[in-house]
Parts: sequence; C-alpha cells; structure tokens
Amino acid sequence: MSNVNTRSIPVVPADPPVGSGLWLVVFFIALLLPISFDLAGIRLSPLRLFVLCALVPLLLLYVQGRAGRKVAADWLFLCFSAWIVLSMVVNHGAGRFPLAIAFASETAACYLLGRMLVRGPKSYARIFSVVAIVLCVLLGPALFELFTGRLIISDMFAPVFDVIQRGVSADKGRLGLNRVYTVFGHPILFGIFCATMVSNFALVLNSGKALRWVAVLLAIFMTFMSLSSAPLLAIVAQLGLLAWWKLTRGAWWTLAALVLGAYVFVDVVASRSPLSILFSYATFDPHSGWIRIAIFDYGSQAAMSSPIFGIGLKPWAKPDWVPNSVDNFWLVIAMRYGLVGLALFVLGLAMHFAAICRAHITDPRAARFRIAYLTALAALALTLATVHVWDSAYAFVVFLIGAGSWFYTSDLSAGSELITAQDATKQREPMPFSRFTTTPVRSRR
Repeated sequence: MSNVNTRSIPVVPADPPVGSGLWLVVFFIALLLPISFDLAGIRLSPLRLFVLCALVPLLLLYVQGRAGRKVAADWLFLCFSAWIVLSMVVNHGAGRFPLAIAFASETAACYLLGRMLVRGPKSYARIFSVVAIVLCVLLGPALFELFTGRLIISDMFAPVFDVIQRGVSADKGRLGLNRVYTVFGHPILFGIFCATMVSNFALVLNSGKALRWVAVLLAIFMTFMSLSSAPLLAIVAQLGLLAWWKLTRGAWWTLAALVLGAYVFVDVVASRSPLSILFSYATFDPHSGWIRIAIFDYGSQAAMSSPIFGIGLKPWAKPDWVPNSVDNFWLVIAMRYGLVGLALFVLGLAMHFAAICRAHITDPRAARFRIAYLTALAALALTLATVHVWDSAYAFVVFLIGAGSWFYTSDLSAGSELITAQDATKQREPMPFSRFTTTPVRSRR
C-alpha cells in the first residue's frame, strides 16, 4: 500500500446532498417501467427519456466537480460513450445519429448518475434498501408469472403503451415452470438484476442479521425464478468469494493464483478450451452450451473482420443454424463497436476495480461494503461472458459501476490520491465543490 499523499486535494463529502434519495427512486421507476413508444423511428422508454434528459445536466455537474475527483475510469467510460456514436455513424451513416446518441446516453448518463448519487456508505446502502423494496413489490407478480405465464404488470399498461412480451425463449419453460420476466425484456435480465443483490444484501443492508438473511434468500429465490443458468452462476460465484473471504480474511492473491493454475491445468489437460467447458456445463440445456460455443466462434470472426469500428447493427456472417442473438456481453461490445470499443470499456472497468482494491479505507463499514461490491462486480464480469445485457439491465450494470467510485474518490478513503483527515483539519480556506464551507472535515470512524 502506497503512503498517503499530503497534497492539498479538495475533499468530497462522504454522502450527497439531501434529495439524492428521491432521484434514486425516480431512476428506479424509470428503470423498471416495462413500457415504451415510438417517436420518429426511435423506441423510447421511461429509462431512455430519463437518460436523454439527464445527460447534459449530469455532464455539467461532473465538470463542476460534483462527483468528486475526475479519475481515469471516468474518461474511459465517457470515451466509450463517444465511441458508440462514432462507430454507429461510421457503420450506418448520419441517419442513425439519434439512435447512436440514445445508446451512448445509456452508458454516460447512468455511469455519471452512479458517480453523482453515491458518495459514501450511507448513499451506497440506500441503493440496496430501494432494491429490497423493489424485489418485495415484484415478488407477487413474479410468482403469478412463474405458475401462469402471464405478465400482469405489462397487462396493466398494455391498453396505452407498448409493453414487454413473453418471447420464444419462454414458450417451453423449464422444470415444469414458466420463466419469469416481471418488468424486464428477458428472464436472464431479471435473473442478473436479482443475482447482483446477493452479496450486497448480505453485507450492506442496514438491518438485523435475520432480515439480511431473508433478503439474501429472497434474492436467490427470485433469481431462480428466471430459470436461467447464468444468473445462478453469478450467485455461486458470489457465495464462493464470500466464503473464501470469511475463511481466509482476504487471501485474494492466493485465490487468483489458484484460479489461474486451474485455468492453465484445464487448458493443458482437456481437449476443449476452459471457455468452451464453461459454456457447456453452465447451462440448463447442454445443447444450448454448444450453440453458445458456435456463436462465440462466428461472433469473434465478425469482430475481427472490423476491429476498429465494429459492424454496428449489421448482420454478421454465420451458418443459418446459428441464432442471431449473441449470449456474451463482451463479444457483443466487440462486434458492435470494435476492439477499440471493447478495450475502452474493459480498461475502464479494470482501472475502476484496481483503484477500489488499492484504496486504503479505514472505516470498517466502508471496508465491508467494498467486499460486497467487488464480489458482486467480479461475479457479474464472469457471468457477462455467458449472457448479454441490454436496456434496463445494462443501465443498472453501468450505474452500479459508477456507484462504486466513492470507494476511492470520497473522504472516507485514505488512499495515496486522497487527502487525509488530518490534512483536512489544517485547511482554513473553504474547499471547492464541498458542502462544508467553514467547518473542517472530520474523519469518520
């Protein structure tokens, strides 16, 4: 761990101003309303309207320093958003510029919203309190859909708006049950949303131990109702990482060495690549595992055929028996926006992850929250190699990435790039972009 830098750096409040909770509720309402309508050839939803309207104000607030220090990950995700626009225009012409702006806004606005609304442990915990309420509200409709196959929330809005419909993937069902969508466009998206909550409910929720376990079991049960293997894989990964943390108290380098050793061993001994084995066994249907391998092979060829700008939304070369959908988020990014777009996103995520790991956090609650966040993020990154996320699920993933930046940009960290509490008390002048204008910042214990 590097020594603390004693440079005079503006201290950012550990939590945002009053009213951020309301904006969080508005965001989740826009995120979870399963309605849409067409305007000038563009499909608009409450979420898309929200991000389009919020993008410019969020950018202005970010420039003013309201999200704290500007870090490398910020620029990478914002550059990725700009690259979306450029690659879409290169591939489809200026006529697709409005759609390109809509796609880019989902990334830039949701990331900045997370940066802006979550500035400390209190606001971070608020996210999962809201989600716990959301899951309780969705439990009844989810159970009804599980046994009947009816989307009762969509049925409420169907007379007025376009709503999500149960697709081909849900026709057959699994285990004699119906795959659950609730308010998402696919059961996998619903499952990913619920699965991400497991480690955060276990370590972040501000409630008694019994209620936290109830919340964890609720998240696991609702993930199961998606009847999708990828979200269940995310839960297994989180539980495994939490168990390792409890047993070893954070011997992460040892775990990384074991995982790398296992990967090399399987790659040498097995007749197939480790990724192929993951695709084959991490599915309910082994046949779908083989299909995913074929999708990966032909999709990779499509990405390599246009490594700079990708192929956008154009058809990609493949046999007729290979479906059009690509069950790999990272591959979709490479196909649509090129290897440059993939590099921007992956490098931004990697730098974000590494900065959180390096941050020297003295507050015990914040340190516990860091374990929850990194566990969920690592499991999510693994799972996204087997599924694609879009619309509301994608927006939430990007929001969650931005919401983790407070670990290394707030005054609860004493990392090498942050001012210490002792330095803060020595400052006599008002600090820019801080709500504390005359009172010195005190360390939180």
